[in-house]
Amino acid sequence: MSGERQRRYRRRQARGLRVLPIEVDEAAVADLLTELGLLPPAKADDLASIRVGLEQLIDNLVAVSVEEIE
Repeated sequence: MSGERQRRYRRRQARGLRVLPIEVDEAAVADLLTELGLLPPAKADDLASIRVGLEQLIDNLVAVSVEEIE
């Protein structure tokens, strides 16, 4: 098991990615993602879907920030 975890870590590292454990209000985040169209209402209780929506939100925020700098 630890070998697979190490491989995933190295793949993420090679792509410039990092896992950041954070605490959030799951219901509030799901509501926000739903309002922004990043999470279908039917998936509001699905943690994998919430993760994907958060990743999209962060990607969008970073893209906007980079555009403002350029």
